[in-house]
Amino acid sequence: MTSKAIPRAYPGQPIDSHTVCVMPEQARGKYTHKDLDDCRGICSDYVGWYKQQADATTRIGMIIGGRFNTQETNLFPQVIKYITDNPTHWIDIHISINEEPSLVIEYLNKKWMDAPFVATISCQKYKAPDNYINHPKKHSGETYTQNTMSMFYNNRIAFLQLKSYHNYDVVMKYRPDIVCETLPPISQAIEQIKTNKKCICMPRLYHYGHICGQSNDQVGIGSPEMMEIYCNTYDDIDYHLVNALPYCLHPESMLKFHLDKNEIVIEVFDYTYHLDHNRHK
Repeated sequence: MTSKAIPRAYPGQPIDSHTVCVMPEQARGKYTHKDLDDCRGICSDYVGWYKQQADATTRIGMIIGGRFNTQETNLFPQVIKYITDNPTHWIDIHISINEEPSLVIEYLNKKWMDAPFVATISCQKYKAPDNYINHPKKHSGETYTQNTMSMFYNNRIAFLQLKSYHNYDVVMKYRPDIVCETLPPISQAIEQIKTNKKCICMPRLYHYGHICGQSNDQVGIGSPEMMEIYCNTYDDIDYHLVNALPYCLHPESMLKFHLDKNEIVIEVFDYTYHLDHNRHK
């Protein structure tokens, strides 16, 4: 209790409209936006960010999969710069990585995971089924099948985390090993989405693909409805393997095939970046 007899709820304890929530960042995933909006107050080193989160007129859900070692150096500075430059916007990051579940506690204990924009995180060890690994249509120039399947699988898991956490205005799939001073032009993508509700916005660069078509599988921005379809590519893999043209296990081609099947149009924006060479360490 405070000196004015106001209840204080320590991290992870239930909160309501009468309660001050103490350090919610120490109870990752326990409280939703609505929980924090409805409580009486927040006691934290990040009160300014929590206020921005509560007052934001545009809320962005970001999906991250894998490449955990590059998030602190690449992703978090970009997010901090974005929310600093756009005070009416807020970003929540939802992370799903291909690690043993026991490691989630280790990651959450890292100091830089305290930031309120890290909304949810899960570790789920994934191994691609043998019928994908040994698929006869695999082309020698493609990435490892395990990496491809893991990416699509973690996109799906991260979106499920996002969907149960908050109803966002826009959803962005993003690679944390992208090296750039800024995030993509999200406001431009929002305007493109308003013009064409059945679109996914991607950078103009790095559209790789073969006979199945071309797409960029590193960055995608769309409405929650379109991004849910985008993140369900994994569930469509068997159909894809039967019906697509050669090079079916090529990730950009798989994504393009899936978007075409669902009549989703690709819109492009200018965004120049490269991938961190330390991402495999």
